[in-house]
Amino acid sequence: MSSVRSANVFLKENRAAKEEMAMAMPLSLATYIVNMVWALLDGWISSCVIVADEIARALRTGDIGPFPIG
Repeated sequence: MSSVRSANVFLKENRAAKEEMAMAMPLSLATYIVNMVWALLDGWISSCVIVADEIARALRTGDIGPFPIG
């Protein structure tokens, strides 16, 4: 009888723990937001790399000179 009672207590505690861990937004929405942010970062990083490559190419070929600093 005590094993049944302890099992019921365990199930109630487990259910309460699951309710506390419920997400504030659906998992599909969180996944969508992460995918959108990743796509934006990916585009931004690739744009920066393309610009840096063009500047490096122009410096190597002599199309532009070194940048004056100061």
